[in-house]
Amino acid sequence: MKKLFLAGAAALMVLGASCKGGVTNEGLETPEDSLAYYFGQMWGNGNWL
Repeated sequence: MKKLFLAGAAALMVLGASCKGGVTNEGLETPEDSLAYYFGQMWGNGNWL
């Protein structure tokens, strides 16, 4: 049981360390970049129908 707990804690630490502080839209220099970003947001939010 102790090994399972330690493995779960280690997995949560790795997951937490790999997360960034959010997504920004910096670097959208061309209309194609903006369009791709927009479609990605729509797809990610489930509003693509």
